[in-house]
Amino acid sequence: MAEALVRARTTARLTQAEVARRLGTTQSAIARLEGEGVAVFHHAGRYAAAADTRLTVGLERINVPDGENQTYERKAFQEKVTDVPINQELLDILVCPQTRQSLTLADADEVAAINQRVARRELVNRQGATVTEPVEGALIRADRQVFYPIRHDIPIMLIDEAIALPGDS
Repeated sequence: MAEALVRARTTARLTQAEVARRLGTTQSAIARLEGEGVAVFHHAGRYAAAADTRLTVGLERINVPDGENQTYERKAFQEKVTDVPINQELLDILVCPQTRQSLTLADADEVAAINQRVARRELVNRQGATVTEPVEGALIRADRQVFYPIRHDIPIMLIDEAIALPGDS
């Protein structure tokens, strides 16, 4: 799989840095993905076999006119990627662990804006650590002052991991 990702990137004449910018992440994260992608799919393939199924993955080239940064197809795909599956019943009972305010799931545009700020190292969590890992989703507190990141489909509901939500998101 990693080879397919590299081939897709080079066919599109993109650098790792350009792919990272489009995804709102860092070049080093793309390098890790291209280097470790095989390991992830190896485990997924073993899991599928254990469940009497076969893992099939493919990449399909989409036409992107030169100079166009965001086509409808690419935007639609990225929205699918940031569509974190959280059961509505779970969302209804989750609250901010500090203030007990309700939480809402961030939409795709909010997640993209958050990840752009992550890539620029502009966000800091409650602990004071710079946020360096992109989020798959976010749970935004009712007062829209902070959000809790979602990584690997898991909401990180720790007070120290809360991240101040920039005013212009």
